[in-house]
Amino acid sequence: MRPLHLIVASVTGAGFGINAVKYAVPALLALGGSAPSAIGMFAASVAAAWPAFGLLAGLILDRSRKVQVLRAGEALAVAGIMVLLALYATGTHALVLLCLAGFAVGASEVLVDTSSQSILPEVVAKQDLRSANSLLNGAKTVGVTLLAPVLVTALVDVAPIAALAAAAVILLAGLLLIAGVAGAAAPAQAGLRFADVTSGLRLLIQAPVLRGLTIVLAVMSIAWGGWFVLIVSYVISAEGLALSATAYGFIVTTLGCGSLAGAFAYGRVHRVIGTRLVLAADVVGTILFHAIPALGFGYVSTAVAAFLAGFGGVFWVISVSAYQQAAVPVSMLGRVVASYRWIGWSAFFAGSLIAGPLADRWGFAGAFASFAVLNLVLLIAFPIVIPKSEVLDEPLAA
Repeated sequence: MRPLHLIVASVTGAGFGINAVKYAVPALLALGGSAPSAIGMFAASVAAAWPAFGLLAGLILDRSRKVQVLRAGEALAVAGIMVLLALYATGTHALVLLCLAGFAVGASEVLVDTSSQSILPEVVAKQDLRSANSLLNGAKTVGVTLLAPVLVTALVDVAPIAALAAAAVILLAGLLLIAGVAGAAAPAQAGLRFADVTSGLRLLIQAPVLRGLTIVLAVMSIAWGGWFVLIVSYVISAEGLALSATAYGFIVTTLGCGSLAGAFAYGRVHRVIGTRLVLAADVVGTILFHAIPALGFGYVSTAVAAFLAGFGGVFWVISVSAYQQAAVPVSMLGRVVASYRWIGWSAFFAGSLIAGPLADRWGFAGAFASFAVLNLVLLIAFPIVIPKSEVLDEPLAA
């Protein structure tokens, strides 16, 4: 197999295992009667790894073989899942211990995401970046949001050990796939300086397009972090739809179906409407994501909204990834990607943290509505945040 295909397969397996934890543990907490705030605490523990050391991870990535960082991230994910397996095998369900293991899994996600995103320019030509990103994101969509939620939550309804064990096995398989991939040599660098850690963040702030994209990402990420906390209790609890963990899994699977459809449709849609409207479609999808359950339209409509959100979400990821990989020097790419994701996942962490208390105070409708309104404001401000004079795909055409 070509290095690109090995990396895509490995990252897909890692994504399955990491996200299986995100689906399985919240579902188990909801089935056990935990409040939305407790579920939010676990979700926040996973997302907390990004604000904790996301920037440093980018510098490590730029000073190491990227494939080695990818392997380290996948190995850490295996270790975190093994801890969760041990906790459930011994009947130890203390939230603080679950959160500690969740943080380890989140840390692995930092390494896997940043390395997989910045390694592509080493294995494909510049003109092939969009197709490579479509392949990577399409495969990740199948593993992460198409297969993982429905399979993992179905196993949760049978036995939690089975769900976590399946995640560990698939992660191990992904790790073995890249055992023989060498990757590019790490560049020689001077000693570690704080300015090096923050250099990617400074570039994001100084470049108008990158700054605008990062602001939009942060606002949307708050809403996405909130949705993943709220949807579990909304579907499973008696105060919501009072359905099963499998029903929750199917909702997330429809999100994956939308992402997969978006990955295949991206090229044609981008040629027709251009980059700017492709990006705006994700904001619209994020609004519907929350507005539909806020209005109480029920399970099927909520699933349709998830599909549309997934469709817009993968449009955003492909467009922004291709732009970053083409516009940012390779020597800085790891730090820029890590900084961009650091801001996005920090916002996701914030959304995860506030969603539970919002639901406890205002109910599901009020919590969903607050995130919908936030993104409606973002949509109105979109032309200002990302000026029309900036053409995002110019670097790829050059």
